[in-house]
Amino acid sequence: MKKHHEYMNKFLRFILVFLLLYLAGSLCLDRFVFPKDIIGTYYEVPLPNHHQLEAFDVKYGCIVDAEIDETMVDEIDSLQIIGNNVIGSIPKYTESGRKGVNFFVYDTTTDKTALYETLEQLRKAEAIPEISFTTAIDYYWKHRRPADILLVLACVMVSLAYSSFRNHK
Repeated sequence: MKKHHEYMNKFLRFILVFLLLYLAGSLCLDRFVFPKDIIGTYYEVPLPNHHQLEAFDVKYGCIVDAEIDETMVDEIDSLQIIGNNVIGSIPKYTESGRKGVNFFVYDTTTDKTALYETLEQLRKAEAIPEISFTTAIDYYWKHRRPADILLVLACVMVSLAYSSFRNHK
């Protein structure tokens, strides 16, 4: 019975220390590593040549030239980076409202945008062999993931070390 209590105490210490460290670490990441990210409402992700993907909600993002703080492409719902180009999809609007999507290629070196009606037109015109779009929010999480993984690993290691420590009288 004593062994059972000892294991439960270690487990509870591990959980408590992990949760406290993770909370403190998440706050530090949000404050110092990703200071402009307000999860769920706003985030920024670097793109080539002083551009960034910004989003004010989780559905759409926009490409902003960070040097002049100007929006270059708006309402991006998915994208892919190929060298200095950002390709993606944006909503297509008609007089009766939103109808489908248009596709774009934005060159971050020249600040020029080309629009295409179909994905096949984009593929042929730009000679892009494989297109695999990522949603704007998934692109953000991919950017943030390494820091989050390091935080979890550090919290697990410290929590394991602390929960294994035992005071001897």
